[in-house]
Amino acid sequence: GTAPNHVLRADFANASLGGGVWSRGAVQEEILFSEEPELCVGMLLAQDLGDRESLHIDHSMRYSTTIGYSATLQFAKPLHPPEKYGP
Repeated sequence: GTAPNHVLRADFANASLGGGVWSRGAVQEEILFSEEPELCVGMLLAQDLGDRESLHIDHSMRYSTTIGYSATLQFAKPLHPPEKYGP
């Protein structure tokens, strides 16, 4: 489902931002980064996070939706206009 744009969403799946989005990953973090490709810029800027570290990204835009999970993950549809997340 979709989250309202006024909620805080947490991604805690992998110490490496983006997880396996550029490879064969198709679960929590990879789904988030494929629907909101702006987050991928953070992969270029962030180092692996330590056990007590976090990274805050605000105002991301969701450009598409997906259905399924892992082996069944598929593109569902584009969003026009994109959905903004953040305050």
